Amino acid sequence: MAGRIGRVKSPLKALLISTPFFFGGLEVGLRLTGYSSPDLAMLDRDTGWALRPGTEGLIRRENKQGVYVRINSDGLRDREHSIPKPASTFRIAVLGDSLCEATEVPLEKTFWRILERELWTCAIPLGRKVEVINFGVAGFSTAQELITLRTKVWKYQPDIVLLAFTNSDVSENFRPLSGQPLAPYYIEEQGRLVLDDSFRALIRYERLRNAHALVAQHLRTAQLATRLLQRWSAHPPSSAPDLDKLYLESSDPDWQAAWRVTEALLREIHRDTSEHGAQLWITTTSNDIQVHPEARLREAFAHGLGVSDLSYPARRIQSLCSREGIPVITPAEEMIRYAEHNHVYLHGFAQTLGHGHWNENGHRVAGELIAARFCRDLR
Repeated sequence: MAGRIGRVKSPLKALLISTPFFFGGLEVGLRLTGYSSPDLAMLDRDTGWALRPGTEGLIRRENKQGVYVRINSDGLRDREHSIPKPASTFRIAVLGDSLCEATEVPLEKTFWRILERELWTCAIPLGRKVEVINFGVAGFSTAQELITLRTKVWKYQPDIVLLAFTNSDVSENFRPLSGQPLAPYYIEEQGRLVLDDSFRALIRYERLRNAHALVAQHLRTAQLATRLLQRWSAHPPSSAPDLDKLYLESSDPDWQAAWRVTEALLREIHRDTSEHGAQLWITTTSNDIQVHPEARLREAFAHGLGVSDLSYPARRIQSLCSREGIPVITPAEEMIRYAEHNHVYLHGFAQTLGHGHWNENGHRVAGELIAARFCRDLR
């Protein structure tokens, strides 16, 4: 009997001794090969999720070359900014989603950093320093941007709030089309926006998840295990919105409701901005097909939808801004001309060129176009 117990203990002892060496070797190997996959996000009781202050690492998603990303001490994908506005400083706060978080390109090549540099060049406003602060978070809807404005932006005392409106915002603002359970939504009731914060019931395990993320921030093995688990457990959503309906005035009741909520949210952001003595500007962005350098592909896509062009979302936002007195920038038409003339893609990377988020060309062209409008109208 004692001999059998000894034989059992011996392999167990060997396993206990070898395990730390195995994981230690794996950790060293991952670091030597440059593997990095940090989770930038954390759960948030106001917006569902937010960027984790101080998180950093090499991000390889669409851009397989990788971009080193650092989240600043206030949870922004940006450099550090003082919260009190320095004297003689003109501040622009940028609200948006993944096009603003922009982990596919280096910080210095994002459209909002290009905007800042261009505004310095044209001295807007005269005699004052220009500072652009990025509050963009991947996956955010207009509802989450409104909440971010109220909970995070105003302490920085911006003079202008620049909201980067992406076409996907429309479906993400309406729960039946979004399918995202871990997010706040606003519902229209008797002409008023009412907050649906039922997502908070889903984040009761916030401390456990945050503790895991803190460990993963420092251990490559934990990052690898997290990514493998996500791939293993991933499954396609049970339903997804028909995003083709973005490009036409749809008779679908859900899309009509989504547009009504979206427009109500933009009006609410405008009111909130005015009440804080700032000015709201809106810039529309672009989907990859909208600014594809090959006209025949754009035209074929539009023809398949039964529309003459793909600019319906921008026209609708432009119409709203005209009624509300909101300055609006719609750079897509100029971006199309640039892409066609120079035969370049403004979206995508390497094997996915032409599909996905803005690449460095897309950010540069958009940043320069937005800056040109600011320089012209604020001079």
